[in-house]
Amino acid sequence: MHYAIDNLWKGGALRLFDAYSAAREAAAALLRRAGIASAQDEDLRACAEGYELSSALAQRLGIAPEKCLLAVRAAEAEAPALLCGAKMCSEAVLRGGHICFALTDAAYTALIHAVMNDAQLPALPEDTERLLPYAVARMRMLARKESAGCPDSTEVRRALWLCFGIAEAGLSCRELQARAARAARAVLAIGRGMPARERAELLSRCGDVGGCAARLLAYALSRAGTKPDFIES
Repeated sequence: MHYAIDNLWKGGALRLFDAYSAAREAAAALLRRAGIASAQDEDLRACAEGYELSSALAQRLGIAPEKCLLAVRAAEAEAPALLCGAKMCSEAVLRGGHICFALTDAAYTALIHAVMNDAQLPALPEDTERLLPYAVARMRMLARKESAGCPDSTEVRRALWLCFGIAEAGLSCRELQARAARAARAVLAIGRGMPARERAELLSRCGDVGGCAARLLAYALSRAGTKPDFIES
């Protein structure tokens, strides 16, 4: 059964789950538990190099970053921060005085499911000559693979994090399309440098990754004025 774009999102709202905002909220709450009472979501930056989130708040407040990191690790050890019900943080480190957070595979899996619960799965586009429709088609086909959440792969996590950025609130159309193009290239390149057998094995566990990426890339198409059909998942 096909759906028009107006019925893409469950509930009818033209908006997808914002993983960046959810991650910022969880990290800000952890900072507050670590003693930085003024920490807000906007104090976290997404897409830090090598890490999903970073914050320079300690520096701005005149708090020694090393002391703040120890407090963050202590708060995390006492009660792990949760993101969509899953343990959020696999690592917290200092980089250039900024506290950086790496997300767990479980957090990625929870974010994948949050996106998939918000939208139907797009059908295969008829015209796949352009980058985004081609990527939607490839991810829609990948979605047929095993539904195993997020595999333990740095490359997959990086591609997914770029895809999540497509649905961040407040983006201009140009910003959204630039993010979508970068995300499309990243998901299409998953496993490209691996031996054929290893790449096939990795992709065989990326059904949920494909389903999530297809939805987010299709969302970018809808915002660009291209209205693909959607099917029930």
